[in-house]
Amino acid sequence: MENRWHVEKGIPYPLGVSETENGFNFSMVCNPVLDCCLILYPKSGDCEISIDLMNGYRTGSVFSVHIIGLDPEAFEYNYLVDGIIYPDPYGKKFKGMEQYGQLTNEIRTLILKDKDYGIKELSSYIPYEESIFYLLHPRGFTKHSSSHVKSKGTFYGISEKIQYLKELGITSVVLMPAYEFEETERKHMMETPVYLKESPNLKSMIQETRINYWGYKKGYYFAPKSSYAYDEENAELEFSNMVSALHAEKIEVIMQFYFPKDTKYNFIIDVLRTWITIYKIDGFMVFGEKIPYELLIQEPLLKRTKLIFNELPDTIEKPTKLIDRNLCVIKDDYMYTARKLLKGDEDIIPGFLELFRKNPSEYARVKNITNYYGFTLYDLVSYDQKHNDENGEDNRDGNSYNYSWNCGFEGSTRKQTVNKLRVRQMKNAMMMVLLAQGTPMIVSGDEFANSQNGNNNPYCQDNSTTWLNWDDIKKNKELLEFTKSLISLRKSHPILRRPQEFRIMDTLSCGYPDLSFHGEEVWQPELETHSRQIAMMFCGYYAGTNREHDEFFYLAINMHWISHSFALPRLPDGDEWMLLLSTDKEEMIEETKKELKEEQNLIRVNARSIHLYCSSKRQHTKRTNKGIKTKIVTDSNK
Repeated sequence: MENRWHVEKGIPYPLGVSETENGFNFSMVCNPVLDCCLILYPKSGDCEISIDLMNGYRTGSVFSVHIIGLDPEAFEYNYLVDGIIYPDPYGKKFKGMEQYGQLTNEIRTLILKDKDYGIKELSSYIPYEESIFYLLHPRGFTKHSSSHVKSKGTFYGISEKIQYLKELGITSVVLMPAYEFEETERKHMMETPVYLKESPNLKSMIQETRINYWGYKKGYYFAPKSSYAYDEENAELEFSNMVSALHAEKIEVIMQFYFPKDTKYNFIIDVLRTWITIYKIDGFMVFGEKIPYELLIQEPLLKRTKLIFNELPDTIEKPTKLIDRNLCVIKDDYMYTARKLLKGDEDIIPGFLELFRKNPSEYARVKNITNYYGFTLYDLVSYDQKHNDENGEDNRDGNSYNYSWNCGFEGSTRKQTVNKLRVRQMKNAMMMVLLAQGTPMIVSGDEFANSQNGNNNPYCQDNSTTWLNWDDIKKNKELLEFTKSLISLRKSHPILRRPQEFRIMDTLSCGYPDLSFHGEEVWQPELETHSRQIAMMFCGYYAGTNREHDEFFYLAINMHWISHSFALPRLPDGDEWMLLLSTDKEEMIEETKKELKEEQNLIRVNARSIHLYCSSKRQHTKRTNKGIKTKIVTDSNK
């Protein structure tokens, strides 16, 4: 060892490498009965240096060493435990995974100096009910040539799309795994054919590599993924710049993390603490078989951080009084129920209504109709069956029950009647997501009908199957503009995004419940097994804002294959109903052209269509988001 160094026992915490006043402290957890060494690799190519940690460097099960005078630019390191080399699980940067898709033969941990990246935190916490989540893959979002960004498939590429995200209206970007992991995996054949046993190319023939495109696997959790950076040597800087750029536009950054069941609880907490303190992340979706829910909920550093789980076990004492309601659950119940209603299944209405309004006071609920797994929104209305042959598993992988409907033709078609129906169904789906109570989540590309060609499990597809084709915007502009209008509408009207769950009661004694259900007759919803239609009225008096009240809204959903009539309740004196949005474009145009008689109290909603009406002052007209003047629809009797 060089004379200018001085090695002494270090401090146990923090784990990993931390910069000191005159050197660096290395600390790791290891079984005390196993041999443990710190291996330093000189970048000059000289022989590696081994520091035995077994004698004098142990505190409990933590081994730590302080090296005074170490030049971080001159060395890389790993640990040797019981004869096996391990990169530091607390490492913040690694060498060997910079090139996406290349098989990694050797990984080394780099020594980073402590650095403040100057990330601007959001000025205020965005409540769940005011949030619009947008799930995206850091690489696939801009990797396609049609993205027209300079740095395709990178963190910087996301930064280049911020203007698009702003125009869409989302408040929170949800990143699929963006921490370091080995995406290229070896796949071994289970059996070797007899005729290959003597082949000189046996090794290459019985091994193949496969991409884990999604990244839900064990990773190096403290480091941004270097192959997702335009400058792979500075992934941590590029990631921090992306966060700063999104924060500057009041857009949150939420990261997904997957932890295998053998992950230690303290490790999980340390991971989240690090991303909060270094990169100023706004929230986490935490997945895994064994998650320390109680510890994460109690962690003081995460109190103003969105914490989103697949579940909150019943054994957890859920907080009843929160300054910032930071807990949230994302489950498949609403997604599959909404899909069943969308395709016209029977006996769905009661369950849909319950989940549509579900918005507990203790924690928030995410409402979505698609996710990274399963069909995209376009594929949901274009395929009855999964088409996963390209995954190489004989179409056995992926969920066989998607609750999808192809609108009469499997896959893409030129039939205009089918394509028009699909557009209407996608609009219906967006209405179910963006008008539901809780926090809506859109999967990137769904707003312009992105397709994965019927593949409902493209976990191994790093190609045009999973990369967003931005040219689809030109073909599906109608759906994109409709989605923008819905998001804008939700943001503009607090009654559509209440922080409290609707109670279906008139708690204000104003003559109207906060939310009420209707059918062909007012106040009488049709909840029978065969029913595929329902209407609901949002009472603007329950908006819960400093304004006197919000407008009233009447949502008429008809997922039957025949048209149905709905009765409009009477509004307060001086107000009338107006048609605001319809998923049936042709029907909406016809509705705006005709005067309705004063005594008329019924509206007609075509098959597989949704209408949204809004209260308006009598004798006035308003403009829709498309600029169409809409006639007032008259009141009916209560």
